[in-house]
Amino acid sequence: MLPPRTKMGAMRMGGQWSTMPSMPSPTRRSPRVQVTLSDEAMVLLERISALTGEGKATLASQLVQAALPAMAAAADALQYVKDSPREAQRMIARYSTEAVQQLSQAQLELDDLISQTPRTKRQKRRRPEGSNGTT
Repeated sequence: MLPPRTKMGAMRMGGQWSTMPSMPSPTRRSPRVQVTLSDEAMVLLERISALTGEGKATLASQLVQAALPAMAAAADALQYVKDSPREAQRMIARYSTEAVQQLSQAQLELDDLISQTPRTKRQKRRRPEGSNGTT
């Protein structure tokens, strides 16, 4: 049987008070953070929690863990913007131009694919209104 404990964690050991911790020191806990979620996010988190049986805090932690690579990239980008704003501005302009070019190329390729797709009988060209097909 364990000796009685007091409020301060001291124990009575054979007539003397000991200030030894009442429990072994806990293992280091992960840092904690409190967040406020939107109603939509909370509904989804509760739904996933109910479906998986995982706690909401566990799920939130797993989501943050999965997002670490994107968060690290964002932090690096923000640091770059803070340290070299002019160079960051030029880099963003360059990347934006490249993105527009890639999007334009993808649109051209899609247009080519659509124009090469054979038409079915139902997709035959309709004749303009008022035309009876005779000349």
